[in-house]
Amino acid sequence: MHKMQSMISYLFQSFPQKFFENEGLTLQEVVDLVEDYNKVAKPYALTWSGSYNTENLGDWGYSQCKDDVAQDIVNWAYGMVINPQIYYNNEANGKLNLNEISKICDEARIGEHDVFVDLGCGVGQFVYFVAAYARCKKTVGIEISDQSFKFATEVSGYFEKLMAHFGKRFGKFEISHGDFLEEKYRALICEEATVLFINNKMFGETLTHQLNVILRNLKAGTKVITTKPVCDIRHDGVNGDGPCNCLEWYENYQTPGGTGEESQKYSL
Repeated sequence: MHKMQSMISYLFQSFPQKFFENEGLTLQEVVDLVEDYNKVAKPYALTWSGSYNTENLGDWGYSQCKDDVAQDIVNWAYGMVINPQIYYNNEANGKLNLNEISKICDEARIGEHDVFVDLGCGVGQFVYFVAAYARCKKTVGIEISDQSFKFATEVSGYFEKLMAHFGKRFGKFEISHGDFLEEKYRALICEEATVLFINNKMFGETLTHQLNVILRNLKAGTKVITTKPVCDIRHDGVNGDGPCNCLEWYENYQTPGGTGEESQKYSL
């Protein structure tokens, strides 16, 4: 509710003072507050219907999610299913936060022309954020964990409801239950994807080697974002046993017979 106050402060001027106190409200006071809200909000809703009002609503008045709006909606959907302090530890798992993903989207110019694939997406926060913020043509998350996939299915439902409630447009997205090493995903990863995100900080040696084999077969121009350096295809041996000098995520502009100088790099 306090987030709503900052979004539409002019509307909350008619609310009782107790709402602004830190002690909280009783159940009956919440019911009364909702009734008051509906009465105050009705005329605004009637004038706003069918249009986008940026004058009063700021970033929330646009049909397309701004950075902060996309983050709020994803975090709300996530919080409706999961207690972040119990289930997830971003730093320990090498997971970037939504602020960092937003910067990467901007720097790498990820947008409506892209197919974004998250290999090991967890409960899918980045999938939803990219769908909302970058509105990619297609955004896919692949997750092997039964529990994470179950949570992702629930979070995605809330995400879609919240996006519809606030009148926000978003790109097509899906969460797939499986192992990204499976052959059934090879065409999606190597032929269709234009951007790959891989949270590989916790990957062991075997999985890292298997990942490198996949990366060597990406189509030209694929952008790869990782949380830990992976082998640079310009310096790696044919069998994946050569030296690795990769310190950044790379954009693969390799061409058959090329010198490797076409590969443009971006720092995280």
